[in-house]
Amino acid sequence: MKKTLLSILASLLLVFGYAQMDTLIGFSFPVNSGVDSLHPTSGLPVNLTTPIVMISDVPSMQEDITLTNGVYASGGTDYAATSEGWDSSANNKYWMIELSTLGYANLLVYSAQRSGGNNPGPKYFIMQYRVGTGGTWTDFGPDTIEVANNWTAGIVDSVSIPSATWNSAEIVYLRWMSITNESSSGGQVDTVGVSKIDEIYVLGTVFTSIDESDLAYNVYPNPCNGQLNIETRIDIEMVHIISLDGRLVQTIAEPGNTLDLSALDPGLYFLRFETNETSVTRKIILE
Repeated sequence: MKKTLLSILASLLLVFGYAQMDTLIGFSFPVNSGVDSLHPTSGLPVNLTTPIVMISDVPSMQEDITLTNGVYASGGTDYAATSEGWDSSANNKYWMIELSTLGYANLLVYSAQRSGGNNPGPKYFIMQYRVGTGGTWTDFGPDTIEVANNWTAGIVDSVSIPSATWNSAEIVYLRWMSITNESSSGGQVDTVGVSKIDEIYVLGTVFTSIDESDLAYNVYPNPCNGQLNIETRIDIEMVHIISLDGRLVQTIAEPGNTLDLSALDPGLYFLRFETNETSVTRKIILE
């Protein structure tokens, strides 16, 4: 069911003018136990190792998370990240994920939130991002996400993530911050107040700082067997070769019109071309 919905989403994005969208990270929580149950279930390999967390700033601590019925529970096995203890949560407690965006731009985020029924959690959340561990948390997206005891109210649907997070060499953090102590039922959130989150996805397109229709940079053949030709009207100062898991594999100064990649293992790589005016990233497949 989830794969079908994500395929439909990708098709709609293509129809409405986006280039091919890739999933950078996705959480669908298909199982409710095991060491990896809170980890991403889809995305780039570099983004599959860090679980979702629920954080309290004061006192500073990471709260426990369980897995309970999720968005699609009525249609089969499905779970959602669930945590209680959302009292005194205003500007203090939040859900958080982290991801690498290296090589990607035009980022969009999706999610679904729900409050507990018998033990309702916070009614209002906002979205924020931070680039790197020393960055500043910055609001983006809707003014508020209003959450209720259902999976239809607290939806984040195709919300653009600011360009400051695109193609970042540092880890990008996204959080869903509670901004109220009011519960979804109108009272005050108590010590067993519950918040749930599910179906979290971040999508993006391969990064380029110029329009793809501009043939200032063209690489061929792609896929290639080791020898790659570069067609450009601009002098290239540097090219960085980056693996799919985000590692810098090689840097070549003034590469000219050809690259010898025969020493690299077969696979998918990003080539980031640098000049004194711009940078452009191309995705290649090495056979």
